[in-house]
Amino acid sequence: MWEARYPDLNGKVAVVAGTSGALGDIAQVLARSGVLAALVVDDRELVGTATGYADGLGVASFGVVADPTQRSTWERVASHIEQRLGPIDVVVAAGPPAARLTIADALIPDMAARGRGVVIEIGAAAEPLVVPAGLRHRAIAAAADVRALDLAAVVALCASDLLSAAEVGITLADP
Repeated sequence: MWEARYPDLNGKVAVVAGTSGALGDIAQVLARSGVLAALVVDDRELVGTATGYADGLGVASFGVVADPTQRSTWERVASHIEQRLGPIDVVVAAGPPAARLTIADALIPDMAARGRGVVIEIGAAAEPLVVPAGLRHRAIAAAADVRALDLAAVVALCASDLLSAAEVGITLADP
């Protein structure tokens, strides 16, 4: 397991969703930094493992076994995530561009209304999302053979850097 911890992520709320098998590792790495994570994937075992890990650390989590690529999933679960964990600070959307867009479309409006948050996309290179003012965005193009734990470490680092920069008023330009 990735050993680095990011204290600035403690207590933040993240939604980790999509079609990548690495999402369980991402949720676990975030939990090690105290992130309250909602995991939305269609794999019951992955959800059970990740939420069990968070529970073992004493970190609140919320697992949903559903197809995150369907708008109807988000109509049912988006409000429940915020009710259970609080306002969303970070969205990690993984998979093909259409899946990432569905996830982002469901969650970005509330983040934009608060004027803060981070969106991290993981998948093959594609036209990155355009996020509203006040939100931060990073797209991570990961090779198919990248280790899930390595990808999880990059996601945690990106979330920490983007949230920290926002809190002290630093503007980060996309590369």
